[in-house]
Amino acid sequence: MTIASQHDIQKAQEKRKRQLRYAKEIGASGRNAVSLQVDSITRVVVQGFRKLIDCERCALFLMDRSTNELYFNPVGDEHTHVQEIRFPATSGVAGWVASNKQMLNIKNAYHDSRFNHEIDKQTNFRTRTILCMPVTSSQGDIVGVIQMVNKKKRDAKALRDKAKKKKSDEKNH
Repeated sequence: MTIASQHDIQKAQEKRKRQLRYAKEIGASGRNAVSLQVDSITRVVVQGFRKLIDCERCALFLMDRSTNELYFNPVGDEHTHVQEIRFPATSGVAGWVASNKQMLNIKNAYHDSRFNHEIDKQTNFRTRTILCMPVTSSQGDIVGVIQMVNKKKRDAKALRDKAKKKKSDEKNH
């Protein structure tokens, strides 16, 4: 083999290594882009439900079919330093809701055997009440579970008055 052909082979191998490295980077950036989109959508959904229900915390648990786990990344809460929490899709309140495809409205979390108090320990939070609902695809498959925690106590009369005023304003416009 001549020096020129060895040099050509070496250049070709280096080029192939660069191409593989670029392909890996492109693949990683594609996964990162999808992950960012999911995070953005999750943030919008969680903030919307949190405002609608007027609760202290809200989480959208997504189903990972490959591991049969529910998982979530806490969003919009500067008090927790937890990155991602994963647990079996049959565990806890969210797991029960996912498994049974039924809503739960729990008035006292620590008195409910389905409640997993380990999540409170991991997030340094105290759960009192839980409203948890399945999120399903149009085919009825579980996509995830939305869970609202600790509905804020408000004066019921003030809320009714606010709703009446809003309804009255809508009629007048």
